[in-house]
Amino acid sequence: MMTFRNLSEEDITLDLATKGKHSALSRIAFKLARRTGLDDRAVLRGIWRREKLGSTAIGRGIAVPHALLRSISSPRLRD
Repeated sequence: MMTFRNLSEEDITLDLATKGKHSALSRIAFKLARRTGLDDRAVLRGIWRREKLGSTAIGRGIAVPHALLRSISSPRLRD
């Protein structure tokens, strides 16, 4: 069983209605960028770089998109 600690309601999106993976990741990147003060395009590029290594989907319609960004020096879920 996979466990995620320190997730707030702001970190979870349920029933995300999109037209596909790119649209979903774009919306997630925009939301994260707004909360961290980062450029949403930079966040999206980071997420796509990570996705190219392998999908962050864990099954049953659940995914944990994430990225390593140079502008953030330590792991962060929210600002």
